[in-house]
Amino acid sequence: MGINSFSMANQIGAAIAKSTQVLGPIALGAGQTFPVSATDLWVTQATFYGYKALSATGAPTINAVNAGVGPFVSGVAKIMEVIPPGGKVVYAPAGGTKFNLKDLAVAGAAADGVVVTYIQ
Repeated sequence: MGINSFSMANQIGAAIAKSTQVLGPIALGAGQTFPVSATDLWVTQATFYGYKALSATGAPTINAVNAGVGPFVSGVAKIMEVIPPGGKVVYAPAGGTKFNLKDLAVAGAAADGVVVTYIQ
């Protein structure tokens, strides 16, 4: 048994198409942090947008000021990334791994929000 005795575990022919899901807008409040998900939600990629409202027929309504996202561990948030109004922040771990949206929190000004798109 040499090094060439093994094959890829995930062959391209066995790939399953993934679709993007939307979470939010998550309403924000001044001086508060909010977990992104109340339950376990394991994803391969998540994009956080600085939008307070979405429209089915037009452009989203952007936030008034910056929002933030970061780790949420044992009920304590550590806001580390800045989401500018109308901007985005992408979380994407190494290929083939997932992370839990329950372990992230968002914060920002009252009347603003964050929209999250994710791929499982």
